[in-house]
Amino acid sequence: MSHPMQLDNDTEACTVRQQCQSESAIRLYLTSILKSASSPAEPSRKLPDFKQSIKLKYVKLGYHYLITHEMYLFLLPLFVLIAAQLSTFSIQDLHDLWDQLRYSLISVILCSTLLVFLSTLYFLTRPRPVYLVDFACYKLDDARKCTRQIFMERSYS
Repeated sequence: MSHPMQLDNDTEACTVRQQCQSESAIRLYLTSILKSASSPAEPSRKLPDFKQSIKLKYVKLGYHYLITHEMYLFLLPLFVLIAAQLSTFSIQDLHDLWDQLRYSLISVILCSTLLVFLSTLYFLTRPRPVYLVDFACYKLDDARKCTRQIFMERSYS
């Protein structure tokens, strides 16, 4: 008969062997997955160098154009819809509209406010001209030069 202490040791040894086998199986499985991920069956294509790409230049130019003209691009469909609606108006429709707006003070004030707001928005957002002047290139003739004393005399008189 076997001793009870020996039986417990055999059971523990068996459990340890099973755990080691399962751990080694897991390790083998993980290493096979990593090997297949690091060396795929077909060769991978390299991604293009986007910093050197000419197409990226045109994407940047398009984005810059979109950002600088966004107000016009968003208002363009609105103007097209208004123009399409106005093209269906007849002279009689415009006359009736004028008669309705003539006596409506609120409508006149709202239209005037909208007109002032849109014109102010246009003048504030339009691009300003930039003048580049190189003063080092412009030299006066001796006949056009003025001393400080002559300048002071002429400015007082």
